[in-house]
This record gives sequence, C-alpha cells and structure tokens, in this order.
Amino acid sequence: MLVSARDLVLRLPDADERRIRVGLSGNLCRCTGYVGIVRAVQAVIEARRARNVAPQPAGGRTSLGPAGSGQATPGRDEQSPRTARQSLASASDRNAPNVIPDFTPATILDQRFTLPHAPAKVFAMFDDIADIAACLPGVSLTAPPSPKRVEGAIRVRLGPIVAAFVGAARVERDAATLSGRIVGIGTDQRSHSATQGEIRYRLIPLEGGTATTVEVSIGYTLTGMLVQVGRPGLVRDLSRRLVADFAANLDRHMSGAAPQEAVPVELSGWSIVSDVLRARVARLLGRVFAKRGGAG
Repeated sequence: MLVSARDLVLRLPDADERRIRVGLSGNLCRCTGYVGIVRAVQAVIEARRARNVAPQPAGGRTSLGPAGSGQATPGRDEQSPRTARQSLASASDRNAPNVIPDFTPATILDQRFTLPHAPAKVFAMFDDIADIAACLPGVSLTAPPSPKRVEGAIRVRLGPIVAAFVGAARVERDAATLSGRIVGIGTDQRSHSATQGEIRYRLIPLEGGTATTVEVSIGYTLTGMLVQVGRPGLVRDLSRRLVADFAANLDRHMSGAAPQEAVPVELSGWSIVSDVLRARVARLLGRVFAKRGGAG
C-alpha cells in the first residue's frame, strides 16, 4: 500500500479518486474499507500540489514502472493490455477456428489425477465439450460447440475480486497418443484484463488399462489490472483446487451420477482460501515435525 501510494503521490497531477483507486487495486487489505487510505493519498497529493510540487512523469522512473506509469516496458511475457484486448477482440469477432493464435505461456502449471475408468472411455468423454464444460467449476458455454471450436465464459470469485472471462478456444485431439490440446483467448470487461490459455492433456493407462492417469499442463499469460493480483503462487493453488473439483465431477459424471450432482456451483473464494490455508499449514507442520525427527 505504501509503495503504491508513494508512486501515486509522485505521479498523479491531481487527487483524482478513480485513478487513485485503480492505482491501489492490486493491494488487498482485510482490516479497512480503503476509504481512509484513498482520502490520505488524496490529501497528500492536494497538499503537495498546493505547495507547487509538480508531478513527476512516470514517478521519476526512466525504464521500469507499474501499470499506468508510462514506463512499464512490454516484454515477451507482458504486452500492453490495450494491445492485448484489441488483438483478442478482433480474434473473437471472427468465426474461423484458426484465428486463435499460438503463444508462449508466461506461467506453466503441471498436474495429474487418476480416474477409475479405461483410457478409451475417458478420451471419448473429453470429446464431449458440453459435458466437459459442465464438470468445470464456473464454466458455461455461450454457443453450441463444434469439434474444433468452443465459445464460453469462466467466472471466478475470490473474496472481493470477481472476474468473468468471455472468449473462444480451439480444440485439438490425437487419438493415436490419447492426447489433446485446447488453446483459448478471453477478456474480462470489468477489469479490462485479457488472458491467453493453453491446456495440454495426456492419458496414461493404469492398472492394466482399467484406470487412467490424466497428465495436465496448464499454461497462461495474463495482461491488464488482474496481473497485480494474479500471483503465480495463488494461481497455482487455485488451479489445484479447480483440477481436483474437475476430476471429482468428471468421475461422478462417468459413473452415471445425476446431472445435478455433476454440475459444479460457482467458485467460492472463501472456501478456496480456507483450503489453501489448510494445505499450507499442513505442509508447515510437516516440515516442523520432520526437522524435530531429524534432530532426534
């Protein structure tokens, strides 16, 4: 909060409340309603400008800086949010499957889970886009899917943060290797953020072909305001929860559960946070006891 507030005090020409709130939006504080913080930043800016202290372009930086400073240099893993939104919007406006481009993910997460079903049955299930979407928490289809293209939305709520990415994806499958790839693009209008995502999966026979290990690689690149809160550690914990819920829903669906049992509800941020905290406390205690055991 202090680092962001200092940047705003140095950079902003006047005490514009909206620009201050945007500048502070990447910082979460559980013990305040932010009103006092915003007013404090406004008061300092007003006092400085009243003493004829001129704003510093880009906060005095010459090379790097936060979003909005004018000095955040886009690199391989970060492009201008406006440029990203324009390219994603133009791609989404067209209907040809090949308009969804390949890309190099900024972050890649590898996970795996096991299903008590034969690989051929699981691979056939993955071909049913509507049923797969019904097993993914927060996901909904916005148009009838085709074998190579799907349009939809994913809604995620984490505490006060709500994101609803709407976009499209192209689907690739290889029956010979029991593998597939889904490449998608989407935008969140509320935060003016854009994302590109890639899911690669491979099915491995288990227990003589009666069960299946699903290896999943999730890659993504995020641009816009949500970059400030989309920390890799948090995204990794969220993806673990998503994959676990997806695996459970998929197993229920393939086992013939009723549709209402297989369709997940919208993500609950507080339950995700509690699960993450429990997992981290368990890991911490495990390390503590391991050290004590080694010392003994």
